[in-house]
Amino acid sequence: MPCNRQRREFLGGLSTALGFLALNGMAPLERLAYAADNVGNEYKDRYFIFLNMYGGWDVLLSLDPRDPVLFPDKDKGLTLIEPGYIHQQVQPPGGNMLEDTSLGLLGGFMGDMLNHTDKMAIVRGISMDTLAHATAYRRLVTGKAPVGTAYRGSSFDVWATSLLGKNDILPNISIRFGTANLDQPGYASALRVNSTQEIYQALDRISPYTDATEDAIQAFFNGQQDCPTAQQSLFKQKATSSRNTITAVLEEGMADWFNLSANTPEMQAVRAHYDGFSTPAMSRVAAAAQAIKNGVSRVVSADILNVSLDTHTTVNSNGPRQLQGFNAMARLIEDLSTSPHPSGEGTWFDRTTILLMSEFSRTPLINSQMGRDHWLMNALCMAGGDIKGGNIVGASSDVGMRPQPVNLATGDVDYATGELIKPEHVYQTLLKGIGVSGDPADLRVDPITALLKS
Repeated sequence: MPCNRQRREFLGGLSTALGFLALNGMAPLERLAYAADNVGNEYKDRYFIFLNMYGGWDVLLSLDPRDPVLFPDKDKGLTLIEPGYIHQQVQPPGGNMLEDTSLGLLGGFMGDMLNHTDKMAIVRGISMDTLAHATAYRRLVTGKAPVGTAYRGSSFDVWATSLLGKNDILPNISIRFGTANLDQPGYASALRVNSTQEIYQALDRISPYTDATEDAIQAFFNGQQDCPTAQQSLFKQKATSSRNTITAVLEEGMADWFNLSANTPEMQAVRAHYDGFSTPAMSRVAAAAQAIKNGVSRVVSADILNVSLDTHTTVNSNGPRQLQGFNAMARLIEDLSTSPHPSGEGTWFDRTTILLMSEFSRTPLINSQMGRDHWLMNALCMAGGDIKGGNIVGASSDVGMRPQPVNLATGDVDYATGELIKPEHVYQTLLKGIGVSGDPADLRVDPITALLKS
């Protein structure tokens, strides 16, 4: 059969059939690749899981609380901070709005993450420079202020995948998470899904053809891929690459790793560990763990709540919603830290950095509707990989909870030589951790070395 319109029709049909696995130029696979087999010689073998709770979180309930004895609501006119704990009708599981931990006071709505203060690092006093959701969100995922609401540069999940994930099966998976590839190779683009079930569907072999028909189609492609016309077409080269990838995925039965409802001993154990998937956050972090531990992906990102934290009219819903995210992160840490890495050296937690974040915080003062509005200060929680646990970097001020300048080497507030921490500082730190020199992502800041293990 010549290289003609019929062949183009076959390739066009292939691109439709691929569905979720759109032609991103993924490298052909000869086998499942783990660990260092996937990494360039100049970088460490690292993985990333980015978790987001959209809407803007009230960090007074979690990462950056205030003692109401020192900051009583009656003094809010002086401190411009109103903890408001007396207005909380819903209490944290332990019944305490504040918990005294090895890291100092933390909010009770951090739930099970309070059991992992030795593993996590908190970054406080992050400046988002905006109060708009769309602008802050794009700044958060790229480390760059957007142009209006348009991304100005690729998101960090894409950068991490570009540097580390070329030979992974599905290098980058995004579950309802903002992702953009503006300037990196095609393989770094995320497989975008709206649920964990869609990952399974993307990998499951569902074919309307008989085996004989599929064999004929395969023979057709095998005979045509060396056609001179095909060799000159980047699109058709990507089609061949993606077809080879899909063949390997199907032959390995990888869909089973994401069939979270399967009645198998393996999936029963997963469901038991993640509280029977009692919340969407639990199922999404479970899927992230499956992708990382089975050598499928280098980076997984997920917006883990089905509800927004953008609660302007009540102070009672933000905390319980945050609790879902923190509990899910705790289960993820426990899973990865008890799962040996196939290299025989350490666990998956030792090689996987987890970030839990939201696009900004809520105002330190309660508004006239008994809620909190948008605030330009932020905080985030990190754990695993090269991140030094039991660590707090930066601070918000004790008047108005504003970002404070920080010494990037010590993590302490430094009014003389410090600088305001922004999302790009965090991402530059992650690049530094894996061994990247220079500034390939054009972040134009230095890393926060206080966050890194020595």
